[in-house]
Amino acid sequence: KHVLIPRPETEEVVDWITKTLKADEALEMLDVGTGSGCIGISLALHFANAGVTALDVSSDALTVARKNALALGAANIGFLKLDFSQPSARKQLPPCDVLVSNPPYIPWAEKPGMEKLVTDWEPEVALFVPHQNPLFFYE
Repeated sequence: KHVLIPRPETEEVVDWITKTLKADEALEMLDVGTGSGCIGISLALHFANAGVTALDVSSDALTVARKNALALGAANIGFLKLDFSQPSARKQLPPCDVLVSNPPYIPWAEKPGMEKLVTDWEPEVALFVPHQNPLFFYE
């Protein structure tokens, strides 16, 4: 109830990164809107020499992600509570070589037409953009 259920596209993002970069590279990676941690944790496990920072605006999501990282043995990942939608907050971010995210992209106006299976079980902060612009986080 605290994180978005990962979709097939999430796996495709991780797969693309792992096939594009060398596994032994010492990279700094940033996972924005980590939710369950599935992207950041997968990258941390694949890139053992990398440092991964996973951030989210939700304390509950970060709790889930930390538990998942511990259960999977991902030691090279750190977690940060931060509201990425705020320009002043973004200034606090560490430098990175890889920025990855599967951010919210649904405008609030679309909620009434969505399936209850989604809106009743997944957190709104993980689904809906804070503004009406679906590309807000991408921009």
